[in-house]
Amino acid sequence: MTTANPFSAFPDRSQVVELAVRRAARDLFWSGWTITAIAEHIGHKRSTVETWKQRGKWDQATPVDKISDALDQRMRVLITKENKDPKDFKEIDLLGREIERMCKIQARSARASAQVGHEETAAPRSPTRRSKRNAMSDEQRQKLIDAVKDWLIGHQ
Repeated sequence: MTTANPFSAFPDRSQVVELAVRRAARDLFWSGWTITAIAEHIGHKRSTVETWKQRGKWDQATPVDKISDALDQRMRVLITKENKDPKDFKEIDLLGREIERMCKIQARSARASAQVGHEETAAPRSPTRRSKRNAMSDEQRQKLIDAVKDWLIGHQ
């Protein structure tokens, strides 16, 4: 019985190295480095790094995206570490909770943006549609006064 190679879908080694270089360049960009400084640091042409920036939309990333990516990177490092000590397990637990929190934030913002989109397409509501709080008609007010008078004792 032959088993299929579980890693056959992985890119070849040169592509993996290129992806790692792109990730490092993106992290440097998010850390405030200029494109020219990044290109000199990693040994690539400035135009190449600029193309990576444009295709990856590095400058459009939100702070939540940046933090989420940093959490993912650190979690991958800790998970692949061979000999984990108790501090590593504690950090994995902490990062897991932070990643869960980030997912909740992203889901909440997605719901909010979907709701905003729905409100824009929905028919506008008239301002008179909302009733006044605890509003009573004259008839209801008179019934209430009569009920209170019936409830009261004569000397009150």
